[in-house]
Amino acid sequence: MTDNKGIVVARLTNIFYKKEKKMKNIKCVYTYFLMSLCVASSASYAAEGGFYSGPIGGSDMRAALVGSPGSLQVGAGFVPQWSNLYTGNHGQPNPNAQSVAFSAQGININISYVWPWQLMNGKFSSKIQDQYSFACFRKLSRQQCNSGFTDPYVDFLSYSFKVGMLGAKPPKEPVKSKIPYGLYIAPAFSMSIPEGRYNVNDLINQGHNSAIFVPNMSFTYTTGPNLAFGDATEFSTRVYYEIAADNPKTGYRNGNVFVDDFALTERWTHFQFGMSGTVATGTTNDTKHGHVVLVNGNRLFDFLIGPVINYDVPKWHANFGLKGLYDVTSHNRLMHNMVMIKAGFSVF
Repeated sequence: MTDNKGIVVARLTNIFYKKEKKMKNIKCVYTYFLMSLCVASSASYAAEGGFYSGPIGGSDMRAALVGSPGSLQVGAGFVPQWSNLYTGNHGQPNPNAQSVAFSAQGININISYVWPWQLMNGKFSSKIQDQYSFACFRKLSRQQCNSGFTDPYVDFLSYSFKVGMLGAKPPKEPVKSKIPYGLYIAPAFSMSIPEGRYNVNDLINQGHNSAIFVPNMSFTYTTGPNLAFGDATEFSTRVYYEIAADNPKTGYRNGNVFVDDFALTERWTHFQFGMSGTVATGTTNDTKHGHVVLVNGNRLFDFLIGPVINYDVPKWHANFGLKGLYDVTSHNRLMHNMVMIKAGFSVF
């Protein structure tokens, strides 16, 4: 009888041990499943990041120059963009965003006004611009197309002033186009206002539902013909430091981004042409509900470059331009190319 009891106890012990081992395995599988969900969810909301703000099409030539005090300028443009690659941390195709395609065609308008008062020969100006965009995005078998306004971008106040000639030597005989030789600087406070079309459940949105504060500064230096192939060589750049607020719908917050728009161009009579580009790099991590998102904080990087040309028509008080940007490399964002056709008119 004692031996039978011992056999029963041994069998029960073995059964409980197997069940306990099985439960441990189930716990391990469950834990791994939760970790997989965390990684997958970070990839899904990581796509919410990867953007930076700025003027539509970027800034390029004459970045720090403005019109005469009291003048009003109106501009319009057409901007097609396209992409078929969402990149990861090191510029490689993102494995969580394979088989993507993006295209958009935007019609934009901008209005700028130079205030009639001056300070120490410097001029104050303000500018607002927005775009109506038709966009399509495909990810795997899911595709969505829609249209709507993007987030308006506003230069609330810019102050442009001349520092000095700094070695620039104007020609003895004036050229047909009035060229502002020397160095000009224009600090400004700008903002992207979250008023664009946005639906938290959509695959693609024109707006980001997040305010972005954009302090920035522009520099334009124009040489004389002694350092130019034509009438002058112009170096222009506009640097921004972008600080995004939380998206109240999702709790996602883009990390801060440093952006530099630049252009090196030649001026010849009423033509201005050369190369322009944009460099953007994330300086802080993206967060969701205050926690850093997985995989390196989803910090973006982007470098685009391409040709730009402008033609002034003085008797019409107008200018016409064409610009192309090729995305050389990017991290944690859509790698996209774009073309911009634009026109501007001075109303008064």
